[in-house]
Amino acid sequence: MPAPMPPALPVMTATLPSSRPTTTPMIRPAEHRTPATYPRRRTGSGTPCTTVADMRDPIADLVHRYADAVVNLDEAQWSATWADDAVWQLNPRFEVAGRDAIVQLWRSSMEGFRAVVQVVMNGTYDLDDDGQGAGRWYIQEFLQPRDGAPMFMLGHYDDTYTLVDGQWRFASRRLVMHYAGPPDLSAPMPNPRA
Repeated sequence: MPAPMPPALPVMTATLPSSRPTTTPMIRPAEHRTPATYPRRRTGSGTPCTTVADMRDPIADLVHRYADAVVNLDEAQWSATWADDAVWQLNPRFEVAGRDAIVQLWRSSMEGFRAVVQVVMNGTYDLDDDGQGAGRWYIQEFLQPRDGAPMFMLGHYDDTYTLVDGQWRFASRRLVMHYAGPPDLSAPMPNPRA
C-alpha cells in the first residue's frame, strides 16, 4: 500500500505595489542602460563598490562578443576579438595566422551561409599575472547554407588569450569538432581526442 500523501501546504499570496501594469516589461528597450551608465554605489565606509562593468568576467565577455558577432555578421566586432598575431586553427591540417588573414577567411566563409547561430555553452580558463591565459569553451552552431540542407555542429575551442592595451584578445583558437552534420545527429560522431 502506498504511503499516505502529506497534507498540502497552504498557498501564500502577496500583493506587491506596482506603478506599471503587470503586462509591461520591467525594462523597456529604450530604458536599457549599458553597464557604464549604472550609478556607482558606495559601501558604508564611503568607498566606491565595483561597477557592473568591472564585475563582468572578461574572458566570458570576449567569448560571447565573438559569438554575438558571428550571429550578427559583425565583422568589426569579430575582428576586435583577435590579437594582431593570432592563430585560428579550424582543423588539425588547416590554420591561419594574423588577424587580417583570419578576418578574410571568416568573411569568405560566412558568405556561404544565409544564417549562423553560434551558442556558447560552458567554459573554463586560467589567466596569469603576465597578461596571458588559456581556456576551453564548448559551442553549438546552427548553420543554414545558401545552398544545401541545414547543418548542426557541436565542438569546443581550445583558446589562448593575451592582454592587449588593457583588453583581452584571442592569441589563438583551435576548433575541435565533436559533431558536424544534420541537426538530427544522424551523422557519425568523430572522436575529438583522435
